[in-house]
Amino acid sequence: MLARRFSHEALLAPLAKARDPLDGLHANTQVPKVVGFQRVAEVTGDAAAFYWRTVTRTRSFATGMRRQTGIRSV
Repeated sequence: MLARRFSHEALLAPLAKARDPLDGLHANTQVPKVVGFQRVAEVTGDAAAFYWRTVTRTRSFATGMRRQTGIRSV
């Protein structure tokens, strides 16, 4: 498969084995790689689904604050 030549194997290979390779990486810069190689993930294992579960369950956080009074119209 031609797409494999362009795959970031250091990211996709561990994901295909349900391993988390995200230490030291900025997770949201990896999203396009995982989305773009969905077909590769389908062929080699469900790397994209594992990536999504890992990021959303163990590596996500929200910054900022919520206003108690709600959103103010401008």
